[in-house]
Amino acid sequence: MNCVSSFFFRRKVRAISISGRLAIALHCFASACQNRNLLDHPEIQLFLSHMWRLIGTDSESFAKWEATNTRLVHVGLGDAFPPDFLAFLDAKRITETDFRALLANLVEVVYHNAYGAPDNKGTLRFLENAVDCAKQLGGQCPDPTRFAKSRWTDCHGWGERLSAEELAEWRFPSEES
Repeated sequence: MNCVSSFFFRRKVRAISISGRLAIALHCFASACQNRNLLDHPEIQLFLSHMWRLIGTDSESFAKWEATNTRLVHVGLGDAFPPDFLAFLDAKRITETDFRALLANLVEVVYHNAYGAPDNKGTLRFLENAVDCAKQLGGQCPDPTRFAKSRWTDCHGWGERLSAEELAEWRFPSEES
């Protein structure tokens, strides 16, 4: 992300909650995966579904959500890639380094804040890095203002809990959005 776009992006997202930032990162990730023909892999589908579930989970259920982490969440936190997934990336001509950078920054949007006080600047940095990584793989970023209703100042940085309808709109926006 160049300096100009980084400044404007940061202005748009600095008041958005961790949940909203995660939604932005997930859309960027999915867009990059779609661009590189990765979306049909079962591990990627499991990862996306799992991460979207967190946005719809209240903070008291975080431990339950975390107990069901997928293999790619663990990779994002530093574990090795499963050999079959590395072969998949190789077949798609995507380096382990590039995909790990995208995955790790997305996962850190959540985990950087999971066990301590929310860190606005740190989370912004991980989101910006995830957006940059996604763009390098041909992904696009959604308009952050779509998620602005979920504010950093609510619920210790996580934003108010979304209704099922709001979560569906975040995940599957209508064509008019």
